[in-house]
Amino acid sequence: LPAPPALFQCTVWDGTTYYGETATPEPRCAPLQVVGIDGNPGSGMGSACEMRQDSCTAIPDEQLCAAWYRRLDEAEFKLRYATAQDRQTREAARAEIAGKIHASRCSPDAPDKPQVPAAKP
Repeated sequence: LPAPPALFQCTVWDGTTYYGETATPEPRCAPLQVVGIDGNPGSGMGSACEMRQDSCTAIPDEQLCAAWYRRLDEAEFKLRYATAQDRQTREAARAEIAGKIHASRCSPDAPDKPQVPAAKP
């Protein structure tokens, strides 16, 4: 079976991390503190943000299977605690991740060695 798809460990501007399938995810809106004309930040006068890019690093080949299984665990956790409105979306996400694992050498059904056809006499 082939190697699993590439996976990236990404860090958000606030320090949280996640696994993603692209090295260049869409920028995120990092909230900025907004103050009123009187300088009071509690005035509720509006909101603003700065667009920030997540920093992503490729997972090394030898760690890909473990990272994909961690991603599957996270998807199963999110599914377990999903609301009725989110359940279908989260089940689809879990199934997609599981499908990628089972179509790769990370599958528990993957042979340890490549299968070589037997020679004919």
